Amino acid sequence: MLPKQNRLQSDWSVKKALRRGRRLGTRYFKVSALKRRRGQHNRFAFIVSLKVSKKAVDRNRLKRRAREAIRKILPETKPAYDFAVNMFPPALKLTQKELEKEFIKAFQRGNYLSR
Repeated sequence: MLPKQNRLQSDWSVKKALRRGRRLGTRYFKVSALKRRRGQHNRFAFIVSLKVSKKAVDRNRLKRRAREAIRKILPETKPAYDFAVNMFPPALKLTQKELEKEFIKAFQRGNYLSR
């Protein structure tokens, strides 16, 4: 589970990241990243719509797996960004390791990792 300081909690923060953020995507998810002026922690929101799966169990499982993947790469990310991650249906078929690799590839492509 992501620490509270790393979660985007307010609805307007998520909408702001989605509207104004720089976008990058894969076939499994889309990431909108917005640089913040204040703060030193990255914050994340995960969006899994009914289009991904009609079953709440599947949607929640995907969110948990995505949070865990992000939690593992969190120390390597550049600070002070708000990220809104919109998941797509093919992500349901990925293993945890594959999901982590996809996040790493996407964050490297967007230059959000400090390695």
